Amino acid sequence: PIPCVPWQSQTSGQYQRRVHGDFELPKEINDPDVSKPDDWVDDPMMVDPNDKKPDDWVEEEMIVDPDAEKPEDWDDEDDGDWEAPMIPNPDFQGPWSPQEIDNPAYKGPWEHPKIPNPDFKEVNNPAHRLPINYIGFDLWQVKAGTLFGDIILADKEEDLQAFLWDSDKFEAEKEAKKAFDKANEPPEEDEDEDADFEELSESEEASEAEGEEAAEKKEKVPTAWPLV
Repeated sequence: PIPCVPWQSQTSGQYQRRVHGDFELPKEINDPDVSKPDDWVDDPMMVDPNDKKPDDWVEEEMIVDPDAEKPEDWDDEDDGDWEAPMIPNPDFQGPWSPQEIDNPAYKGPWEHPKIPNPDFKEVNNPAHRLPINYIGFDLWQVKAGTLFGDIILADKEEDLQAFLWDSDKFEAEKEAKKAFDKANEPPEEDEDEDADFEELSESEEASEAEGEEAAEKKEKVPTAWPLV
């Protein structure tokens, strides 16, 4: 269980903008009659037009092994045409690409012009809603065992004081959790019962072994004695 913490504000600000920003319509919207100009340059970098690939640049990753020789027992009729194996090129430099330089025509990110939203309606009291009957939240935790005492909605911080956890409430909740877990533990297996079961199994195995040994002896006894 996590320890109780004193009351502290997690966030503050204008309620309408911070809480209802995704529910109320925005005051301004993008102008639908305006779009980014075709000649607008928003890439800060460009390929250097004066950068050329060197003549001695090596892009071949594999080359024919210059030290490979055709085996003496190689038969072209049976084995086909001999080809020297390929090896990694020690001079390989990788694919070449021109370097980039600052774009002199760069204008920066294009911002869409805004216009007033004709569907916007001012909400003066966004907290005045219908009665709240349910509260839902998604909890992610590293280790199971988080305890919840109460979920309270209040208008003033003073109204929360009576519900805040102190050390006594925390210890009481922790002990209640231990008692609940203990009451729901699976019953322990009886050790004497397990010992009796093992002894019975050993006795059954011994009886089966004796039965098999007696059957083998019976098979060895002749059914008729030869005449002398």
